[in-house]
Amino acid sequence: MNIVLLIIAALTLLLLSPFAMAAPAVPCAPTMTAGTGTSISIAWVAVPGATSYKVERCVVNVTSTCSATADQCVTWAQAGSPTTPSFDDTAVPAASYVEYRVSAVDGTGTSEPSLVSTFRIP
Repeated sequence: MNIVLLIIAALTLLLLSPFAMAAPAVPCAPTMTAGTGTSISIAWVAVPGATSYKVERCVVNVTSTCSATADQCVTWAQAGSPTTPSFDDTAVPAASYVEYRVSAVDGTGTSEPSLVSTFRIP
């Protein structure tokens, strides 16, 4: 009887252990610098244990400089999945405001996205 209980306990731990593991920590908000032309270089602090990152971009529709505010995006698209805490985005439309957010990825899953950072491409 004790062996049956041990087997059941072991199987329960094996089945539930992936769900008990926490996703990686949320990365700090990315910082950005202008690249050449319409490219943007994005960097953030590395998350311990992260094997890659999910960089998402959203182009903000604005009619003037004064109407752009942080986190106006609704539709996010993945811009890249680097394995280091930096990414060069070369597919940015000219004359636009672009928002970025980053999530950390490891064997347990994907973190919540970072705070949003906004950059203007002239």
